[in-house]
Amino acid sequence: MLLAIPAGGISSLCLLAILIMKRPVLALAVWGAVYVPVSGLWVFPAFEGPIEYVLGGLGLSIAGFAFYGGASLISWLVLRRAPVIILPASLMLAEVTAASLGLVMAPIGLFAVDSALGVTLSLVTVYGATAFFGLVAAILPRFTERSFPITFALMMIIGLAPPPARPEYTGPPIYGISHRPDSVLKWSSTAYASEMLDTLTELSADTAGAGLTVWPENSITSTFDLNEAVASLDPDLFPLLFGMTRYAQAGSPELRNSAVLVTAEGVQVSDKERLVPMIETGMPFLDKSDLGTGSREMLFLDNGTKILPLICYEAAFLFTGFDLAERPDVIIILAAESGFAEGLVTSIMRRHARARELETGIRVDRVSDIGSGFAY
Repeated sequence: MLLAIPAGGISSLCLLAILIMKRPVLALAVWGAVYVPVSGLWVFPAFEGPIEYVLGGLGLSIAGFAFYGGASLISWLVLRRAPVIILPASLMLAEVTAASLGLVMAPIGLFAVDSALGVTLSLVTVYGATAFFGLVAAILPRFTERSFPITFALMMIIGLAPPPARPEYTGPPIYGISHRPDSVLKWSSTAYASEMLDTLTELSADTAGAGLTVWPENSITSTFDLNEAVASLDPDLFPLLFGMTRYAQAGSPELRNSAVLVTAEGVQVSDKERLVPMIETGMPFLDKSDLGTGSREMLFLDNGTKILPLICYEAAFLFTGFDLAERPDVIIILAAESGFAEGLVTSIMRRHARARELETGIRVDRVSDIGSGFAY
């Protein structure tokens, strides 16, 4: 698909810029109705049955129509005397609004992270990059009738240039472990959950004690009890950072999606603050999830290294000043992507991680259950 590659996604804005000159509101509304479901395809495997598929897809399409169409209407009303600014203003307004409400989608600016254009992100954020591309796309058709092929060719050439360097990290070595679990069995089979824990332990043995070992989101699914989960771990693996769904408190059925750090000095917990719409929050009007939001916390290794943990979908959002107030030494994303549209979701979430790195200047690494793992 055109939108699936960086050059295509960015240069397609040139086609949108031509349409928006005649019907600004309708053009962007239709764009949003198509783009949001396409860039949110990774959530569809969470739906059960044809009714949820239809309602989920329709909901995303309506949301895209409303967000982009509404943003275009507001921009047109305010900026109709400066039409060249309508497209960038509309795109930025729509994406910032959608992100603040948790809409599942991939911002256009995200396509820039793997090329030299990543510098743009480090200056103006992923939404600012979207506005920048929209402005270029709006201006270029005024000078040439071949704006799309010209932009596409330029994006391909820029993509060959080296991307911005990654920030340095000087703390203990970090070893990410990926184990490719069965997305259904890890929740429905106690025996398989125990086997998965044995697999993670075995894969971590070679680097045990050499640094920080990191397991993905929901790597432990055999229990929801935090103390029981910690007791099942091999102490030789500490320090260990892992993801699990746990009881919010003893005697309560309410759950939290958590990142847990176990060191020689004790156990620290950070909870997921941004739940994935429909997957973790439940389908509106159809079912209610027991999973609730918690508080994200800074985690500390025994030597004082500060870790800001994010859990999968949280990497799609800009950081607040509060998140970075203590200036972490590294940001680590625990991800679970097995069972979804793996190629698509990995590409989107990897770019989100890189975007956060460019924006903050802090090293960001993600450990996915379907990746090859990493060590440095």
